[in-house]
Amino acid sequence: MNETLHVLLAFITGVALGGVFFMGLWLTVKKMVVSKTPAMLMIVSFILRTGITLVGFYYVSFNNPALSIICLFGFILARIIIKRFTKSKNNIQYGA
Repeated sequence: MNETLHVLLAFITGVALGGVFFMGLWLTVKKMVVSKTPAMLMIVSFILRTGITLVGFYYVSFNNPALSIICLFGFILARIIIKRFTKSKNNIQYGA
């Protein structure tokens, strides 16, 4: 397969993994407010989100550290996008 295609797929996979991780985190925090067992919800969510992310990064790398770094860039981009998507207008921002 073409190297450019590998890079593009690694980046897209990073964005998808970041989307799953950070949207899962956002949903978990929203559900914790009304949950009867918020600690259990947080622990299970953390294990699932981290497990999915680690397995995704493992399969993306193909023993190529450059692909892992590109996947990480996609992961970080997803974090930025989801942070802007989920930002509430009522939140007070302190500092930067």
